[in-house]
Amino acid sequence: MRLPSRRMVTLALSFRACPESRSAGRGTKRGICFSSARLAVLTLGVWLLAASLPVILLAQSPQVDKEAFRRISDKLICQCGCNYGLSHCPHLQCPSAPVLRASIHRNLAAGLADQEILDAMVADNGLAVLAAPPAEGFNLTAWVMPFAVLLLGLMAVLIIAFVWRFVRRPAPAADPALLDRYRKRIEREMKNLEE
Repeated sequence: MRLPSRRMVTLALSFRACPESRSAGRGTKRGICFSSARLAVLTLGVWLLAASLPVILLAQSPQVDKEAFRRISDKLICQCGCNYGLSHCPHLQCPSAPVLRASIHRNLAAGLADQEILDAMVADNGLAVLAAPPAEGFNLTAWVMPFAVLLLGLMAVLIIAFVWRFVRRPAPAADPALLDRYRKRIEREMKNLEE
């Protein structure tokens, strides 16, 4: 589509009486007459306004803070079974990630704080939606047990090393009769070897 020239815009914006009204006398009851150039510019203006309306409306809608969205979605696990973080779910047709993300966007747009949004997600989906269990009650064992097992293992290694290093058991005494028998056998084999 060709854009209107400057002359067309000037003609379209200038108000002049209709050619029919000149012959009929001054003025007309119909109002201002639109020539084809004026009509083209007016149509173009209406189309531009209609096309820019969604952009204007989106600019006026409350913007969701991307950093807050990332911060919240990193604390949540996708519920499709992939066990990825909500912001990193690799499935193209994931049934749960778009729903959870939309819920976060909706709650952020409503002005809820991060912890309130996380509480709402837990209320809707249970504790399984959290990437890290809260450090309270039975879930505290998930935080304490790795360190406790590591500490117990280290203590076991140290005790075993101490016992092996410092507590030596004397070697059992050999039977003198057995030793004598072996010496005689070695001497006999040495004589056979020399001959």
